[in-house]
Amino acid sequence: MAALNVNPSDSGGSILLGWNSIPTATGYAAWAMGGMERAGQGGDMVMWTSANNRDFSEGMGWLSPAEVQKAIAAKNVMPPSQTSCNIPAEAKTAAGGMMFGSMNAFGPEENFAFPPKPADPKAVWHIEWTSKVRFRAFASFMTGMGGAGGGGGGAAPAPRKPKPCKGPFGVPIPGTSC
Repeated sequence: MAALNVNPSDSGGSILLGWNSIPTATGYAAWAMGGMERAGQGGDMVMWTSANNRDFSEGMGWLSPAEVQKAIAAKNVMPPSQTSCNIPAEAKTAAGGMMFGSMNAFGPEENFAFPPKPADPKAVWHIEWTSKVRFRAFASFMTGMGGAGGGGGGAAPAPRKPKPCKGPFGVPIPGTSC
């Protein structure tokens, strides 16, 4: 499968995720998480998914093309024709503006056997082994870092002035003066 490249961009409110179309993709699923300390009062962790329901675990699996089609019908996986979606402003705000995310592009499935099945349907087939292969492309991304973090590479962000260095979960933000 071709590589998946995810490019998050801040549209002021929501976060727009855009990605390249993969010709062999059967569907896409995205998720992101972030958190924010509340001045010593504890904090919140935010999890977002592109799925229509709260159980986004199917977006992390190795789904067959038939399973992907069912998930698309249930609006839990995005169709292969889709190349963008939005992380809502509410999720971005609750996460403090910075989120880490991942995305899957589900692909085809291939089945192999050795020796190959005989052409004669009456012939005895003594299978030594079989294998099922499911293809998937994966990318990760970060939001809220001044354009850094699309899963497919790209140019490095321009140097920035030092700023407060605490990100989600109190982790230092790369490129800050901590």
